[in-house]
Amino acid sequence: MSAQGRRRGATAGRACVAVVAAMLCCTPATAKLPFLNRHADNSALLAGPPAGQVADATPGDGLLAQRRGYGVIVDATLERQLNDVLHDLQRVLPEAPAPAHVYAMPDTEFRAYSTADGAIFIAMGMLQSLQSRDELAALLGHEYAHILLHHHAKGKGETVSQKLYGVGSLYLGLRGGKSNKITDDLLRKSLFNELALESVQSAVMPAMGRKQEDEADRLAADLLVRAGYNPVAIVSFMDRMVEWEARNEESASARETRTAETTRLVTMSDKSMSLNLDKKMDGLVGIVGDVAAGGLALLRRRHYPASKRAEAVRDYMSSQHGDADRPDERPIPWANDSEVQQLFAGVAAAHATAGALAGQDANEAKALAAKASASPAARSPYVRFITTEAQGRDPEGRTLAALIQELDSPDSVFALHYLVLDTLTRSDPEKALAVLDHSRKALDDPPELLPYSVRLNKKAGHKEAANLYLVKCTAYGDRGLAQACQKEQ
Repeated sequence: MSAQGRRRGATAGRACVAVVAAMLCCTPATAKLPFLNRHADNSALLAGPPAGQVADATPGDGLLAQRRGYGVIVDATLERQLNDVLHDLQRVLPEAPAPAHVYAMPDTEFRAYSTADGAIFIAMGMLQSLQSRDELAALLGHEYAHILLHHHAKGKGETVSQKLYGVGSLYLGLRGGKSNKITDDLLRKSLFNELALESVQSAVMPAMGRKQEDEADRLAADLLVRAGYNPVAIVSFMDRMVEWEARNEESASARETRTAETTRLVTMSDKSMSLNLDKKMDGLVGIVGDVAAGGLALLRRRHYPASKRAEAVRDYMSSQHGDADRPDERPIPWANDSEVQQLFAGVAAAHATAGALAGQDANEAKALAAKASASPAARSPYVRFITTEAQGRDPEGRTLAALIQELDSPDSVFALHYLVLDTLTRSDPEKALAVLDHSRKALDDPPELLPYSVRLNKKAGHKEAANLYLVKCTAYGDRGLAQACQKEQ
């Protein structure tokens, strides 16, 4: 090309940058953007031609931790659609990509996270709100960037098991004391609705630091452009996050209101045991409230507000990728997939079932559970658990038998194990001890089960075993866990 041609090309390129920058960046030029240049440049990860490879991660600790909350959605079509987009991003890396695998969570909230072993979890609520395959690529690019940048190894704060024991004690804390059929049934159902599971799910998610989020946003933008997606999609995705933040805050406030209402209903249901009940419910509300509020406070403290992150992404895109091609955004993979739409509707029905259980509306719970069970969502462990619980207990214990059978599923959620153990501890301690051994193996011996180990071995006359588990509780180093085990001795 001649010098004159090069000058014309450079001029055209600068004009293109200016036009795209104007589209991407609605922030005034005088606005202060402290995020752009304060963190490390990730471009070295993309130096070189694409290797064109993909790598799937083997299920590991991340998937086990997710079982403490809602578990995952079991649907081969949706899983393939999600991982196809991840593969688009993996193929543009210059070397063999870090293994990863995407799972959908049966969660109506707006959140996503990844784990050190390559698992990426996206809530159904977030998936439903995305408008294009390009926006999905932006979301997966961000979570995959955390894995590529080894952010999980650099994270600070409590370990998953430490954070979760407080929530595990939610299930353990209502055992013992005076029994009342109506009240105990209400308490038990309240424990396994959205209040408890939502708190657990919040605790599972790692809280990344501001620097890590900024780096992941940048690398996600680079991956998006390199993989041939429309660069405007990451900006629209970040704007959508502003809406998600506001809606999640509203959901948190609604959960607090429901917790207070549960307390009021229970304390009104049996005045004769109001003192014991007040103590029990104080513990319930305290644990749910502390975990939910603590998790939200930690996220607020360590994350950029979505509005600020959107600002920074616009600036980065206009300065680094202002001249990138802008192909038409592609439809979301499940746009015309009726089975996936039915899947989402079934998960929503399961959540509504849990709400009906908490409100003691048995007929409504059964009707909603039937709808969830008739949908493709019936394969998912959270849905199986909630719909079985909604059937109620009959004189022959068929529902309990179904719950025990569900324990054999390799993806069964932790809440199911707690519910079965809680029920059997009251009715059949010997059988509870056998189930406990099964649950410890199935759940990789989590600390939440240690108080059960102390109590049930003591009831069975296995004093040495009970003492051994008590020592294990103390050695674990968690005060709440040690206290719970001491109470069981």
